[in-house]
Amino acid sequence: MTYGCICYFAVGDMARNRKRKTERQPPSAEQIKLAVIDVVQNGYPLKTIAYRYNIKRTTLRRYVEKYRSAENKDVVKYTPHECRRVFTDKQEQLLADYLATAANHHYGLSPAAANTLAMEFAMKNDLHVPYNWL
Repeated sequence: MTYGCICYFAVGDMARNRKRKTERQPPSAEQIKLAVIDVVQNGYPLKTIAYRYNIKRTTLRRYVEKYRSAENKDVVKYTPHECRRVFTDKQEQLLADYLATAANHHYGLSPAAANTLAMEFAMKNDLHVPYNWL
């Protein structure tokens, strides 16, 4: 006995049209910085400060550990997704300038070729390359 497969697609429920379930916004860099200073320098409990600034405890804990392990406390960046960055700001600007120059010389690269160039640039600079880039 064979059963047929019936697939139902709801156009409005697709991933690219996803609607947020809450109005909660990610914390700003200034909020994170103030919360880290309250925990590290003022000695407040992490859980209390996370609740006060409306930041998830895990996120705040990660930034507190980052702050404590940093040699120069003034250089710590409080931006989301910083841990996944491959290039520094300067390297990213160099790569963007090169791609813009290539496009101006009518040698524009396809997106796949630009990705390959970025991977080669990262490997030449001995940077950590994500596994899905390989």
